Amino acid sequence: MSYKVTIKFLCTAFLCAICSLSLLAGSKEEPKKGTDIQPGAAQYDQYLHLLQGKRVAFTGNHTSIVGDKHLVDILMEKGINIVKAFAPEHGFRGTADAGERVNNEVDEKTGINISASGGVSTMKDLENVASINAHGAIIGKALYQGALDLKEV
Repeated sequence: MSYKVTIKFLCTAFLCAICSLSLLAGSKEEPKKGTDIQPGAAQYDQYLHLLQGKRVAFTGNHTSIVGDKHLVDILMEKGINIVKAFAPEHGFRGTADAGERVNNEVDEKTGINISASGGVSTMKDLENVASINAHGAIIGKALYQGALDLKEV
């Protein structure tokens, strides 16, 4: 190994070590013991006021849980007006098997209309999305498969 390469390597290693030490030294606060990490969804005081009095569409699935309850159930208990839900694979409550086609449905527990995300494939589907005053919908798959024509949209 040449002298110049050795010097460059040592300088790089030295700078990395200094940067690592400065990052470690910069954090003087000890983690609080006994505190739980809370998901953002559980921090209601940060966002509930933004949802109150509005028509809300929810995108999520069976993992949208806070504690042992589905987030939609909690939000509705807190008076949030959820008018539509979009759910990907496995469905809204997780009742669909992997790879099973998830159809548009009504949630038995809340009565909310659920659209399969990625399930926009007809003009009726687009009208359903428009009914909640959504700003847009993803229709790429429907266009690719020829189920929708841009002239219709």
